[in-house]
Amino acid sequence: MAFNCRKSGVRRHRFGGPLLREVIALAEPVFGTGDRRDRVRFMISLRGGDGHRVVLSWAEVDPEFGNQPVLLGVSRDGFALDSEGPQVVVPGDVCGARKISRVRMLQVLGVPDA
Repeated sequence: MAFNCRKSGVRRHRFGGPLLREVIALAEPVFGTGDRRDRVRFMISLRGGDGHRVVLSWAEVDPEFGNQPVLLGVSRDGFALDSEGPQVVVPGDVCGARKISRVRMLQVLGVPDA
């Protein structure tokens, strides 16, 4: 995976770990009535150890919608991230600004009906 970092240029890394949607599925989130359209009202909020925050829509990672393989990286370039903590990696992003290091908080939040 390659990201174009504004400060240091192109950076290439190989990450390993589960898909973010698989990790979230372990918590058995309840999306509403069961109609798949209910799921598009949800977002994933993440915060890294440095305070950096990012929000993804559930539809981005949902297999029936965007199906993006957003990864919860537990290894980078063959080395475990045990001492650093997991990283969220968004494949396809040109810039790595949505990469979250040392994930400390992950929430799935519904947007209330207007």
